Amino acid sequence: MHATFAKAMQDHDVDALLDLFEPNAITALPHGTQLTATDARRDMFTGLLTAGTGMVGTQRTALIADEIALTSTTYTIPADKAGAAPTTVTTAEVSRRQPDGSWRVVFDAPAFS
Repeated sequence: MHATFAKAMQDHDVDALLDLFEPNAITALPHGTQLTATDARRDMFTGLLTAGTGMVGTQRTALIADEIALTSTTYTIPADKAGAAPTTVTTAEVSRRQPDGSWRVVFDAPAFS
């Protein structure tokens, strides 16, 4: 899942990013905001890609039970201002295996840490 996400980010492919999510997925943003609509998630990814911040990520070992997976990745985002420190965030995702064997995110916490 992380490799597919990283490629979509690198390619600036918002549609590929959205395809990683189930239609009714929830994205829990910091400060309690929750995105439940595809258009809101599209706006989030478009803003992230427009900002041009490159991210380097390391995925932790996935925990899989039947058709459900818990994944987590730690990303380092370069500083956007000279002299500023990079930002590190750790994500958490719960995904469900689809009938075709692929995985789609059900719950997403892009800044879990």
